[in-house]
Amino acid sequence: MDSESSKSALNQIMEAIKVVNMIGLHGMPGVGKTTLAKEVGKHAREQKLFDKVVMFTMSQNPDINKIQHKVAAIFDLKFQTDIEDTRAEELFRGMQRVNKILVIVDDLWEEFKLESIGIPFVAT
Repeated sequence: MDSESSKSALNQIMEAIKVVNMIGLHGMPGVGKTTLAKEVGKHAREQKLFDKVVMFTMSQNPDINKIQHKVAAIFDLKFQTDIEDTRAEELFRGMQRVNKILVIVDDLWEEFKLESIGIPFVAT
């Protein structure tokens, strides 16, 4: 995060997350998208812009079970089942109790419905 362009991008994103509900970062591999996303999450936590900040890697072949458990741990949720759809429902209910959540999805290769994992999406 040393370059001026990186700092500028971080500042623009930090301003944007206050008023929009979705931001996408794209670019060639190795340009710093993941680093920038992590910095956004760090600053959002420090500035207390959100009640919870969730970040996970989707990858080309996502492990939904692993992602669900990682997100559940952030919310101190314990699943009652090993069934993916039921875990999604439990996660959805648990996350709805939190007012403002920043979800950062890294390495997303194609459109994906976060609701299928259990992450509620409410357009503002």
